[in-house]
Formats: sequence, structure tokens, C-alpha cells
Amino acid sequence: MAKVMKRREETVTVDTPAPERPVETGTPRQQPAAGEGRRNLIHPLSAVVLMGIDALWSMDAWAVFAWLITIPTSFLAASVPAYFIQKNLNGDAKGRAMLVAAMLGFLAAIPSPVMGTAVGFAVLALAGLRGGLGGLFGKK
Repeated sequence: MAKVMKRREETVTVDTPAPERPVETGTPRQQPAAGEGRRNLIHPLSAVVLMGIDALWSMDAWAVFAWLITIPTSFLAASVPAYFIQKNLNGDAKGRAMLVAAMLGFLAAIPSPVMGTAVGFAVLALAGLRGGLGGLFGKK
């Protein structure tokens, strides 16, 4: 690339080298192994907490007159542990961990079991629990 500079009625041409570009060697990039480098939206342990709280709705002892207590309690019982699991084990930022925890708390507070429905399937899929609970504590 040539650069032209003017100096007191003289024209001087200065050659500057082109910027260097990295040379690709043609070797294929290594793809991360299955499950590496990719985080699930929901940590598997958070999904298990939701499953446990959600299972309590099938018990007869949780009568309708107690919903004023059981609905907020279920929300807190699922969302508080889910927040800390998402933040500390999944490495989510505070806002994202809070959003996921609120979503799971909302699902736990629905006064009917939801884990046996399509919503429960979606939660398990987002948690990466497609092949069972083997990856629950980070073991592959």
C-alpha cells in the first residue's frame, strides 16, 4: 500500500507494509465434547428441587383452605434454593439466576403437579436431564 505525503511542494511516496493477517493452517477446529462448553438454562439440581416441591401438591394434606400458606411457601421453597444453585453451581449472573429461580418458584406454586405435563418435560429438557440424573452433580 502506498501512501502519498506532500511536503512544501514536494511529493514523497512512502511504502507502508499491509497489516498482517493470521494465517489459517487448514487444521480443523476441535469441537467441544458433548456437554462441554455449553451450560444448560436450568441446572439439573434446580430441576430436582422443583420436582420435590411439585410432588407435594399430589398429597391430600395440602387442602384448598391452606393455599394462602402453601402457595407462597412452595414458591419460596423452590425459588430460594434454585437461585443459589443457579448462581453458584451454574455460574449464572444474579439477574439470570433470579429469573430462572422465579420461573421455577412460579411452577412450584401452581397448586397442581406440573412435572408430569409438557411443562415438566420442558423443564427437564432445559436442565439437560435427557438421559437420567447422571449429570446431576456435574459428573459426566
